[in-house]
Amino acid sequence: MGGLPFKLKKLKVRSKIKALPIDNTIDDQASMSISNQEYESSFAKYSDAFNQHIDVRNQTNALLKKLENTTIHNFKLIEKSKSLCKQPYDKYELEQKLNSYSFVPEELYPLKRISKFYIKPIVAVMFGALIGAILVMALLGLVSMFGNASTGTSIQSLSGAAETNATLAWFGGGSLVSGGDGINGGIIALGAVFFIPVAALLYFSVNGREKNIQKFKSETKKLNYDDVQLRNSNRCIESEIAHFETLYTYIEESYKDTCKLMYPKGYITRMRRGLSSMINKDHYSKEEAKAIDRLAQAVYYVDQTSDKMR
Repeated sequence: MGGLPFKLKKLKVRSKIKALPIDNTIDDQASMSISNQEYESSFAKYSDAFNQHIDVRNQTNALLKKLENTTIHNFKLIEKSKSLCKQPYDKYELEQKLNSYSFVPEELYPLKRISKFYIKPIVAVMFGALIGAILVMALLGLVSMFGNASTGTSIQSLSGAAETNATLAWFGGGSLVSGGDGINGGIIALGAVFFIPVAALLYFSVNGREKNIQKFKSETKKLNYDDVQLRNSNRCIESEIAHFETLYTYIEESYKDTCKLMYPKGYITRMRRGLSSMINKDHYSKEEAKAIDRLAQAVYYVDQTSDKMR
């Protein structure tokens, strides 16, 4: 048995977040601010739940370690008590009993950190505009080098306004005379090329923010639920520790009383009894026999109680 392997660091969040009033008449800038506020607020709640959950898990680890130490100490005391009472004791019993204790809910899921990072709308627009501008410039350069005007003349051989108009007309599907949309069509086409990356990145930015908000809210609910599970588990562990300590205080007192009667002079008496036992001349007084009997009953009671607790 043992604690949960958990070494994640706590999340950092601003201690104070200003609340914004929600009004149906707000403008786009205020709407964006409220959206950002909702994102920050959701992350703050998630961070609080995340950090609190770390504390609860650490508490669980500490309690499990205490229960482990208490159980090891107590079963070793039983082993010594059985030895004193001349009762057989399986050397693997301690390990088997320790492996039978578990208080952490099996459905507790591995904890993962959700990143706060996402592309902000203003950054998405700027980056999209940069990509759009690069695409437009690249297309203009390619058409200027390899395209032909409606008259069949290579655009590369033209210069000045003629080259510009011919290039734009090419993007418009040709001149108006040849059945195309002409220069205006070309401007619209290049405008679309420019704005498509802007619109795409802005969509992914806003959509990503909304998805993150939902992730924060969903994960916060999971963390709060698992907090309840762990706190209930911790109460069970604390109750188990308290019960163990009560049981083994009882058996420890019986063990010490028996040792005082049988070994009043400590190691000297132990050595004398050991030698007497080797030549089969060891015997017990009535008081010692009664003490051993009480200790044996205490061991039996604790053993039976421990089995029921599992």
